[in-house]
Amino acid sequence: MYDMEQDIMDEAYQQIKKIEVDYRLVVQVLQGSHIFNQLPLLEKYDMDVEVCVPVYLRERNVWKNGIVETKGSLKAEPLL
Repeated sequence: MYDMEQDIMDEAYQQIKKIEVDYRLVVQVLQGSHIFNQLPLLEKYDMDVEVCVPVYLRERNVWKNGIVETKGSLKAEPLL
């Protein structure tokens, strides 16, 4: 992704983890995102975090003559 030496990247990540923060990081992860599997890395940081992921998806499939496909439910219970 970046053209940096791995040891420099590791040191930067260690320094970032030490920063005292007073904010909330909100991450919205959409269907099919490549960062979904990276979300556990957020547990290493000491900040408020909220991750938003889809509970419902409705889209037209252009490969199937525009058939509408749905996944999930709008009746999903929130964590709150």
